[in-house]
Amino acid sequence: MDFSKYSNKAKEVMANAQGLALSKGHQQFIPEHLLKSMLEDSDNYTANLIVSASGNIEVLIKELSDSLKKIPSVQTSGSPNIYFSQDM
Repeated sequence: MDFSKYSNKAKEVMANAQGLALSKGHQQFIPEHLLKSMLEDSDNYTANLIVSASGNIEVLIKELSDSLKKIPSVQTSGSPNIYFSQDM
């Protein structure tokens, strides 16, 4: 991916999502990491869009958290490697 073509906001959200995956010890970077990062963004763009479409943010966040907890974590002694999942 050529991240130089992304806006600064998109780069920030992607970096936060990658940080989330790394902090959880996940080897794969999956859409759930990106969605969680988008929902936690200080501008609340994604959350506001979901609410505007009559979505329930609380239910979404709960299901997202449950989904992320099911992903196996890996502890490494060196620098962690992370890769994009096929869905990503």
